[in-house]
Amino acid sequence: MQSAVKILLGLMVLSSSSCSPQIDGRDECTLRAIGEDTGAAELKVDLQIPSYFVSGAEIRNGGILIFHEGCDYPLNAFLSRETANYLIESAPKRTLTLPEIQLRLATATLGVWKFKDGSSEPRFFVTSVHEVNAVSQPRNEIEAEKFELSN
Repeated sequence: MQSAVKILLGLMVLSSSSCSPQIDGRDECTLRAIGEDTGAAELKVDLQIPSYFVSGAEIRNGGILIFHEGCDYPLNAFLSRETANYLIESAPKRTLTLPEIQLRLATATLGVWKFKDGSSEPRFFVTSVHEVNAVSQPRNEIEAEKFELSN
């Protein structure tokens, strides 16, 4: 009987450890970018901006992707529709662009509100856009191979 209890307890420990929240690439990059604090901050980011507002089941933020230096995954960011439209309209026209889908690259300084909720994922709202700048030179192999400077 005691061995059955030990086996049962061992299985419970194993199953509970496999159910703990896992940090994926988006979470890791977001945590690296904004830290664990909550509240207001300023954040320098790289943006991938479509030429028009995009919506759909798996698309958020109007199709705008926000990246932080050194991360391959987009950040867990929330943009209002007004902020997304502002970025789309005000993004530099002469910047590196992916020609097939007219995806423009830009850098920006954003005002953000960092928060935590029941999801345990690090997240932030974009509260303001301080500046948006063009990316005129490729910064890595992918940009050099896939992107062109638009006119």
